[in-house]
Amino acid sequence: MNLIEIMKKRRSIREYTNEDIPPEIINDILKAGQLAPSSKNIRPIELLLIEDKNTLEFLSKSRTHGSTQLKNAKCAIITIADTTTADAWIEDASITMTHMMLMAQYHNIGNCWIQIRMRKDDNNKLSSDIIKEKLGIPKHYEVEAILSLGISKTTLPPQEWEKTEKNKVHKEKY
Repeated sequence: MNLIEIMKKRRSIREYTNEDIPPEIINDILKAGQLAPSSKNIRPIELLLIEDKNTLEFLSKSRTHGSTQLKNAKCAIITIADTTTADAWIEDASITMTHMMLMAQYHNIGNCWIQIRMRKDDNNKLSSDIIKEKLGIPKHYEVEAILSLGISKTTLPPQEWEKTEKNKVHKEKY
């Protein structure tokens, strides 16, 4: 499968089977995140792998909606950044997430980006603060997103770029 095919097949998967993900695949996904470039090569991004079912359940309630798939995920990777070292940490974290999503798709692992930064829980508390407190993440770090991972229960068709995106590229002028 070439990179364009992987990109077309990558879809947000929110329903997972109970099958385990082989550890070597999880390691590949983590390595892909660590290989992501960062602004000025500062490398402020760190990854937190979560496999404990109770923690996944807790994380599934860390925002008002859009995170419930975590309770059925096999694992999740939290992308955090040292905000004292880099001014482009949001972009760096986003690139890291994208690398991991593509590697997960390469291995046919269902995955979904769960935005955390600037999101709140049912009590109007910042999701990032809730997660940092529960998991002991230092205060000067920020949580950008969580990547849920699992064997997909569903098969979605590849994205149809030809129908949706071909008119969004402009040349020389808008």
